Amino acid sequence: MSSNQNGIFVRTGHDLKKDLRLNKLGSVKKVEVSNGELILIQSTSQSQCIHMKVTQNKDRAAEMSVGVTSRDEMERVHVSPCGKHAILSSKEGDNFYFNPRSKTVYPIKKIRGRITAVAWNPDIGNVDTGHILLGTSKGTVIETSITSGGRENLCKEYQWSVMDREREQPINDMYLFLTNDEDIKQSRWLLVVCIPGRLFVIQSTIDASPRSNYVGSTSLQSGWVALPEKDLNIFGAFFKQRDPFSLKSQEGSPSCSRLRLHADAKVPDLFKFVWLGSAGFTVGTLNLQGENIRSIIKEERTVEHRRVDGSIEWPLSISLTEYHVLILFPYRLTALSYYTGNVVYEDTWPREYGEGIDLSFDATSQLHWLCTTNVLLKYRPNDETRYVWNVYLERGDFARALAIARERKSIDPDAFELVLRRQADKYISDKNYGAAAEILANSSESFETLVLRLIIDDDKKKTGLRTLLDKKLEQLRENDDKMKKDSLFMWLLEMQLSELGEARKELAGVGVNVSEGEEKVERITRQLHAFLMRKNVQDSVQKLKGAIYRMMQNHADLDSQLFVANLLKDYDTIVRVRIGKDEYREALVTLVTVGSAELFYQFSPLLLPFIPSHLIEALKNCHGMRPQKIIPILCTVSDKRSEEAVLSYVKWSITSSIASQSRPLHDIYISILAKMKPDQLLDYLENQGRDASLVQYSMDHAIRTAKHYDVKRAVVELYCVAEMWSEAMNIALNEMKNISLGKKIAESMDSSLDDIIPFTQTNYTVSIETRRAIWLSIARAMIDSGEEVGRCLYVLNESKDAIKIQDLLPLLPEFTRMEELKDPLVACLKDHSAKISTLQQQMKDASETANEMRIMSEKMKKRVTMIRAIEECHSCRSSLCTRAFYAFACKHFFHRDCLEREMIDFISEEQKKTLNVLVERERRLLAELEYEDRKGAKGYCNQEKEEGAIELSEKISEIIGRECPLCSNMAIEQIDVSFLNDEQFKKESDSWAY
Repeated sequence: MSSNQNGIFVRTGHDLKKDLRLNKLGSVKKVEVSNGELILIQSTSQSQCIHMKVTQNKDRAAEMSVGVTSRDEMERVHVSPCGKHAILSSKEGDNFYFNPRSKTVYPIKKIRGRITAVAWNPDIGNVDTGHILLGTSKGTVIETSITSGGRENLCKEYQWSVMDREREQPINDMYLFLTNDEDIKQSRWLLVVCIPGRLFVIQSTIDASPRSNYVGSTSLQSGWVALPEKDLNIFGAFFKQRDPFSLKSQEGSPSCSRLRLHADAKVPDLFKFVWLGSAGFTVGTLNLQGENIRSIIKEERTVEHRRVDGSIEWPLSISLTEYHVLILFPYRLTALSYYTGNVVYEDTWPREYGEGIDLSFDATSQLHWLCTTNVLLKYRPNDETRYVWNVYLERGDFARALAIARERKSIDPDAFELVLRRQADKYISDKNYGAAAEILANSSESFETLVLRLIIDDDKKKTGLRTLLDKKLEQLRENDDKMKKDSLFMWLLEMQLSELGEARKELAGVGVNVSEGEEKVERITRQLHAFLMRKNVQDSVQKLKGAIYRMMQNHADLDSQLFVANLLKDYDTIVRVRIGKDEYREALVTLVTVGSAELFYQFSPLLLPFIPSHLIEALKNCHGMRPQKIIPILCTVSDKRSEEAVLSYVKWSITSSIASQSRPLHDIYISILAKMKPDQLLDYLENQGRDASLVQYSMDHAIRTAKHYDVKRAVVELYCVAEMWSEAMNIALNEMKNISLGKKIAESMDSSLDDIIPFTQTNYTVSIETRRAIWLSIARAMIDSGEEVGRCLYVLNESKDAIKIQDLLPLLPEFTRMEELKDPLVACLKDHSAKISTLQQQMKDASETANEMRIMSEKMKKRVTMIRAIEECHSCRSSLCTRAFYAFACKHFFHRDCLEREMIDFISEEQKKTLNVLVERERRLLAELEYEDRKGAKGYCNQEKEEGAIELSEKISEIIGRECPLCSNMAIEQIDVSFLNDEQFKKESDSWAY
């Protein structure tokens, strides 16, 4: 049995006799389904109760006899939400407890009267029911607790003064809720009671802690045996309220009064309710977390019963889903919208199914069970939200409409778009452009259409446009259109920079609240920074940093540019922006932190005029810094403070081991000294010394620089180093008029000749004519300056015979007296006489030394070395006399063939080839002579061959017999030669490798 599968509800059916396999079927009175447990009550004397698990269709239904009298019949059944307990009640007021697990029925003897409603405890257990409330047809309420074996632990009846006023109206439905259990002794409970025409909502604080009448042995022994019993009931506080809050409807038949609840799937502790009355039904909500009673229950609308031929069509039962109210009529089931009351579904079954009896809802499976006289129908919701979104939309509840439309987006995409447009239109009309943008961002409309709706030049619409762009950017994934993503990012960045610029402009205006303005600027800045740090824009920030920098420069926003540079670790831009903001020390801190020499090269000229000392100190501590490269860059700055700092850095560089040998660096130092500290230039040059091959500066550059800055004393020193004595003397005497300096120059010139043997005049680096001219210029200068003639003649001694008295006489004044020349001339002659005597003695000593060396050489030629028979070859360690050998004066002896091997390492490749040829020729020649001797032939040819052999032996001796291979100079020179060449070393290393 099935109905239309495309309806809001789908129906399936079971035949009570065939499908449920019932033996005997009477008149069905009631059906209840909870947590898959179905219990059916019928008016048959043999099997009044039928139970089965609807989740297991293979099991046969259990038919049980309750045990009522023949005059009585079962009328009501109440099943707990967990399906573990059930209470049955008959017309005559007999009540029974049914345990579905054991399929056993137990009579409840202490409770009489028809039980019309049960308020099950939310903390109900599997063993017993816990404290529950039973409502009777007389309007009384009974608190009880029943075990799984059917025994009543508690039975407490409550009488309401309210019920007295209601003339003992039957209780149709009751619901019990625990709303707050933080303190078990102060728990908050809520009781909802439905009677014909009234709906009571009672809230109370209850002590739900475990209770017992047990008396300990100590108390018994002490005589406390008369203690009153402790009340075990806990819900008495509900019934002490004299005027509980209630809703009132029109008076009507008790049979047409029902209350059904349905938990809201999206909001916790919120229930929808439908209250059936005589005039119609009322729908509303029950909020368990309401602050007071009036906020807990809320009516939404009342729908009157439909009239047929002028009379009301009374419903048999009612049920509730999340969005619909189900009403049972004798031969049809009608579903009305919870929100509008309109009929949205109606199912009519064939007459052979029988008349409808009862309607039950299983909250666990969300199925509605309808029982007729012959069949059991099951209704399953099928896309029951298909129109609900439109209901919410018409009511202006866009959030719920959108939530439902989003769930149905794959089924009905137009509904989703319609909800978005309507909600956006509402927000735009309310000028809530930000909320409208968030909604439009989820729409599938074209981007251009959405932007045009929010692009009007208005501050609020700008906010909406920015929100739209932001949402669109968030929706883009990593693999989406990169150009679109970059465009959105740059647009958003431009808007935020403009907003920040306007806020700063307002802050700079007159009459503005400074604190509010600063707070606004700070807020916008935080938003901008958060935007730039978002994960989904990192790629765009990295890729478009150049455009971002230009945009921020156009807005004159150096702070934002600095933030981006720090975000990207773009230290070049960080330093540049710091300098642009006059934050020179912060820029230097960045350079020091990074430690990049290239950045120092780039920015040092910009920092030097402002923080010279700090910069120089940082340069000294920077690893990898090349002074040869940084100093020319620093020299481009020309102010005095900068030059002083550069000079100190250059001086530090050339005195440290970093660049002490760099010639260009010394040249730069000379240039700076000549410009700024000319008095220190001479000290530097003197420290470098007079040996031109050892000075660390470029001679040509030093001379040009000293001349350019007119540092004459330095020029003289440089000419002396370059041995340009005449040029140095010309400056000293003619330009500086400094005779003492001239003498120093001449003395320096003469001191360079001290190591040369006096009589080897041809080896002088300075010619005699040059020395004579220089000393004559000194003498001429002295005479021209008016010096005494006697003092001028002392130049003869100072010149070390470079000039003679006859050279000075033409220079003397015309009327010079001889008396003035007497003493200097006598001293000069004595000095010359002593020098001649010394020279003669040196010549005599040299002749005697030469004779001694000649005699010793002749003796060496006649020297004889004695060779003993026990002497050994120093190479092979065998007897020396066994074959031809060589004896050296150092007492080292070698066989000839051993000596040939030892000398291989000491002779050149060409000599090796010559030696091999000579040895081979000698071997052949000796073999021929030996052959002739064996033949006994003697003659002129043999004599010629013997002479040739002797000649070859002498040539071989010239190659291998020159020096001893063990102790001669030739062996000593080999001390720093490697034992193995590169090829041999590699081969040996490879042999040791694993």
